[in-house]
Amino acid sequence: MPDSLQNKSDLLNRSESLLLHADSLNQAVGDRYTTAFIYKNLHALYKAQGNYVLAVAALERFVNANDSIFSEESNAMIEALGKQREEDKKLKQIELQQVRLDALDREKYFSLAGLVAMLLFAASAVFLYRRADRALTQSDSLLLNILPHHTANELKEHGHSEARHYPSASVLFTDFVDFSKLSKRLPAKELVALIDHYYKGFDRIVKKHGLEKIKTIGDAYMAACGVPIECDDHAIKCIRAAFDINRFVEMEARWRAVENKPFFFVRIGINSGSLVAGIVGDSKFAYDIWGDTVNLASRMESASEPGRINISGTTRDLVKDLCICQHRGQVKVKHGVEIDMFYVVSMVTEPAAVPA
Repeated sequence: MPDSLQNKSDLLNRSESLLLHADSLNQAVGDRYTTAFIYKNLHALYKAQGNYVLAVAALERFVNANDSIFSEESNAMIEALGKQREEDKKLKQIELQQVRLDALDREKYFSLAGLVAMLLFAASAVFLYRRADRALTQSDSLLLNILPHHTANELKEHGHSEARHYPSASVLFTDFVDFSKLSKRLPAKELVALIDHYYKGFDRIVKKHGLEKIKTIGDAYMAACGVPIECDDHAIKCIRAAFDINRFVEMEARWRAVENKPFFFVRIGINSGSLVAGIVGDSKFAYDIWGDTVNLASRMESASEPGRINISGTTRDLVKDLCICQHRGQVKVKHGVEIDMFYVVSMVTEPAAVPA
């Protein structure tokens, strides 16, 4: 090997060692900006080495660090703007009422000095009105990021949102394998950060395939398709998302194993049928779904195996022309009930790769 190429290889290896050491030191500090810087440079380094598997993984970590920075700032904004929204609404109502009262109290005919004073007062009221309106618009935009658009608009217009029945939708559940064992070994802060990293990856995949994230319960992640916007292809969309989730988890396992860091495997279950969806309560609104379809989707997940996609007979009937499925027979679930289950082996048309 020419000396110039050997020197370049040595420099790249040395740079990799220094960046990985910096990442190890940064774990104790937890500085997200430093993490983003490190993985951005690791991405460039692995790309220069021709190691595209690690280059893609480093790019994913860089994107996740940036997402984490944005998420932390957005959460603080949501809380502050939620309070500001209520205050600005009250301010807007008071100011408009004051404008009306002052206008009624004025004489029909007044002097030039009185006219000037009135115009100044009106200009001030318009300025305050516009400021309150901008704040209200901003808080409304954040509300649309928390709830489905249809539900958020209904809540703003009427002060409540009616629950709706959906005759056909699909529900996807995941949970982490051996979560209890890992949670006993990791400090609480590190465990929460690990879960957050995986859930952000799931969020991107769910959004990509047109699913609605419903909620997370500990190590369980729930999403649905066909609510609140109905569609005919909800089952296949859930299966495509499930394949991408498995790819994401497998990639994380390979990357983290190289770094001797903790990682998860997941079980995935999907069921299709009718359900009810909407929001309940009068504070901290959350969109949720209910019904036997949801309960059975959870049973599909708990009866699955790591890295597999377990679906019910109902879901299989909806995708049998698009997927190759392996019949598992009737599997016993909670309360001794036996249910037909299928593993999705492959798809006739493979889903797109996970976005970086």
